[in-house]
Amino acid sequence: MIAVSTLIFLLTFVVPRLSSVFEDLGAQLPLPTRLLLFVTHLLTTWWWAIVAVLVGLWLAYGVYRRTEAGAYQVDLWTLRMAVMGKVWRKVVVARFARALGTLVAGGVPILEALHIAGQAAANRMYVRAAEELEERVKSGETISVAMRESGHFPPVLIHMTAVGEETGDLARVLLRVAETLDGEAETAMKRLTTLIEPAIVLLMGGFVGFIVLSILLPVFQANTIVQ
Repeated sequence: MIAVSTLIFLLTFVVPRLSSVFEDLGAQLPLPTRLLLFVTHLLTTWWWAIVAVLVGLWLAYGVYRRTEAGAYQVDLWTLRMAVMGKVWRKVVVARFARALGTLVAGGVPILEALHIAGQAAANRMYVRAAEELEERVKSGETISVAMRESGHFPPVLIHMTAVGEETGDLARVLLRVAETLDGEAETAMKRLTTLIEPAIVLLMGGFVGFIVLSILLPVFQANTIVQ
């Protein structure tokens, strides 16, 4: 927040006060400087329009998110994100496996357990995947085969589910897989956190460096003309 506040301060307070100095130089300004002044003009003159557009987009997203199709697409997008999607998929599958294992251990019929576990996953793609598993199991397939045919479940869950079905210890196996996936997700989150912090510092440093360079370029250009 401090870095963002500093960046906004530079763009809306410092740079506008230097724009008149740049105009007095007379010569055509370098491209980075012109780009910086354009962004500053937008922020200082059309800030209300920018805020209105952002608020409108946020409200539109909220309305779309509350529809069934919109909620499904958003949940699907979260699972397909470049890096975070893999971590989030582990979390969702762990929820599904833990809920299914707990329900099976409690003696809940498997079809009902699959339905409830899909809801517990809190991701509409896996809600639909669980409904697909219900239909396949109802038609006579085993859970592991149905998971493999679905294409939405990781190999470790499919393999361990098959082992649990063969040994008659499905509940314990599912709970173990859930613990494993949770551990992998937690480790991945820690690694991402350690990478995100320096990445943000570098990104903000790049923005500030661009602003400083854009301010200094006209000065260097003016000195060259004078010489």
